[in-house]
Amino acid sequence: MDFGFLDKSILVIGTVLSSLILVRAIQNGRFQRYRFFYVSVLMSLACSALGLVFLPHPRLYFWFYWVGVFIDPLLQGLVLLDILRSEPMSQPSLLHATERLRWIVGITTAICVLLTCREAAEPYTWGTFLTFRNIAAVNSALLLLVVLTSAYFGIYFGRTTKGLIVGHGLDLIGYIVGWSLTIYLHPRPNVHAGVDYIKPCLSIAALGLWTFSFWNVHPDPVPDLVAIRAALREPLPKRFHRLGQALLAYLVGAFRPQRPAGALKPNPSGD
Repeated sequence: MDFGFLDKSILVIGTVLSSLILVRAIQNGRFQRYRFFYVSVLMSLACSALGLVFLPHPRLYFWFYWVGVFIDPLLQGLVLLDILRSEPMSQPSLLHATERLRWIVGITTAICVLLTCREAAEPYTWGTFLTFRNIAAVNSALLLLVVLTSAYFGIYFGRTTKGLIVGHGLDLIGYIVGWSLTIYLHPRPNVHAGVDYIKPCLSIAALGLWTFSFWNVHPDPVPDLVAIRAALREPLPKRFHRLGQALLAYLVGAFRPQRPAGALKPNPSGD
C-alpha cells in the first residue's frame, strides 16, 4: 500500500503539534494538573512519530496504528477525569456530585476497555468498527453529562479547560462520524478510502485547538458557592427547570472572557 501526501502531512502535523503541547507543558510545569490529557498527547506523539518511521513498512505501520486505536478508549475516559479534577468541580459543595460522576466515568471506561480487549483478536471487522463507534458515543454522552452538570451549578471554566472540553468533543465526533461511515461502507472497501481521513483530520483540528488553549494555562474562574448551595437544596422538578435556564446561560456566556459563575442565584421567595 502506498501512502500519499495527505497521509504524510497528517503524521507530520500531528507530531509537531503534540510536541509543542508537551514542550509548553514542561515550561509551564502543569503536568500534574492535566496529567491524563498530557498522557493522551504523549500517546498521540508516539503514534505519529512511529507512523512516520514505519510508513515505508505498511504491516508495521498498521500494527502501531491499531495499538493506538485500542488504547484510545481508555484515554478518552481518563481525560474526563481531568475535567472533573478542575478547581471549580472540586469545590466542597460539589464533592458528592463530582464523586458520583467519577464513579460513572471510571466504571464506564473499564467496561469500554474490556470491550476493546474482546475485539483485539480480529481488529479489522465490522464488529470492531461498531464497538469503537459505540464507545465513542458513550464517551460523548459522558462529556455531555459533565458539561450539563457544570451548567446546572453555574460553573464556568477558563480558556484552557474550555479548550480541553471542546477539543475532546471534536475528537470524539471524529470517531463517531468516521466509524459510522466505515460501518456503512464496510462491504465496499474500495469506496470508503476518503472516510479514513475523517478521524485523523479532526484529531489534527483538536490538537491545534489544544495547542492554542494550553500555550498559556489560564485558571478557572471562582465558582459562585451560594448558587451551588441553592441548587443543591432545590426539589427535583425545579432542578430540571433550573437546568434549562442554566444551560442557556452557560451557552451564551461560554466563550466570553472569564467571569464569576453567576448562572444560578438563590431564590429568596423559595419558589
